[in-house]
Amino acid sequence: MRQLDFVISTHAYKPGTVYEDATCYGAYIEVGNDETYEWFQEQGLEGNGYTVLALVDALCRLDLGDDAGQYQMEAEADNTWVYSREQAPIERLLAKFREAAQNQAGIQRLIEHARDELLE
Repeated sequence: MRQLDFVISTHAYKPGTVYEDATCYGAYIEVGNDETYEWFQEQGLEGNGYTVLALVDALCRLDLGDDAGQYQMEAEADNTWVYSREQAPIERLLAKFREAAQNQAGIQRLIEHARDELLE
């Protein structure tokens, strides 16, 4: 069983960058190595930022219902960004994502619950 790897970083943004009226907290997530990218390919997925966006969306719906509506998400090429007006929801999301990414079964669970219109 391959270890899946993701690049994850966090950022704080000044008012006006994402939200006009508030500081914003954000997370950046992308596939972290060729082996993980190849694993997604074997699952019939691109392994790009849109794939990761679908995983994050599924995670939010499955495990972060109390934070519903607190996230703004976008993807482009290999990158996925998640923003919130508060830091705590971002921290909860990243903790849950890291937990899911500990093994292929955790990511497979997110794939199975991903919305078709997001999954690439």
